[in-house]
Amino acid sequence: HVERGSHRHADLREVQSVVVADGFLACPADDAHEENDDAASAAAIGAPSAARGIVCAADEDHFVVDVGAQCTIIAELFFEHDDGDLDVRLFDAAGGSLDTSLSVSDSEIVTATPATATTVRVVVEGFQDAENAYVLHVDVDCT
Repeated sequence: HVERGSHRHADLREVQSVVVADGFLACPADDAHEENDDAASAAAIGAPSAARGIVCAADEDHFVVDVGAQCTIIAELFFEHDDGDLDVRLFDAAGGSLDTSLSVSDSEIVTATPATATTVRVVVEGFQDAENAYVLHVDVDCT
């Protein structure tokens, strides 16, 4: 069973030390998941997983995760908000919106529980073309 936000502070410290202090990535560099800039080129990731990445101006990052029927996908995005505001969205296989997180904090969280087994797309984007490095934690809870 996965508790939403249960390790939020520890994860944020990890992001700050790995991404910010260690100079993990900086624009215009791309991350290891590129080219994943749209639905057609989305990078497949398993669950649980942690993906490190960077969003540069007008460059969304797309990931796909297989989710079983009645299972809950939980995607948490961690970043340093002062370096650029990032948002995260979930879409079903047909492109319909499942959940969106648009806060102004150092993390975003989205969840969805599809009725049938499907592939869910996770999209990380910069608010108004913001640029920033991030860590995306994805898990699927089928309990």
